Amino acid sequence: MFGGLLDEERGGRFDIRPVAEQYNSKQYYIENTNILCTVIETSEGTYKITDFAPRFEQYERYFKPLILIRKVEPVKGRPRIRVRCEPVYQYGMLQFEKGKR
Repeated sequence: MFGGLLDEERGGRFDIRPVAEQYNSKQYYIENTNILCTVIETSEGTYKITDFAPRFEQYERYFKPLILIRKVEPVKGRPRIRVRCEPVYQYGMLQFEKGKR
């Protein structure tokens, strides 16, 4: 998911975008959390994407698993979305090896 942020051309992609070309969006964090909400409004409807990385305490230790949870939910109307997942095989490893040379 973050490969596209690191390298737009070779990093792969993961998008959740509206089918409609015109849209408005806003982002906000739920107060005092690491939960990011993105609300997208189109002429067809509105949907919300909620992203967070879980953190929890267990057995007197604080766990931070390497996971990002993404929830997509319709809010109003019948919004149509397009999900695009184009991972790049061993992207991180290949970039590390190139930088090493």
